[in-house]
Amino acid sequence: MKSLILSFCVLIIGYLSYGKIVEKIFGVVLIVMAIGILGGIIVGGYSVPEIEFRDLHPDGLPI
Repeated sequence: MKSLILSFCVLIIGYLSYGKIVEKIFGVVLIVMAIGILGGIIVGGYSVPEIEFRDLHPDGLPI
């Protein structure tokens, strides 16, 4: 019975530490991807209509 409890504790501790490592790696990967996409938009000269500060009305009339 003691060995079963010890095995269970070792598995739980191993899973928790593994989960923290995976969370940190996943967080870093998400940040790097976001910076890469933002850099690509800025350097590549792409336009995103949703964040442009100009009148996008087809006739050029005010909204």
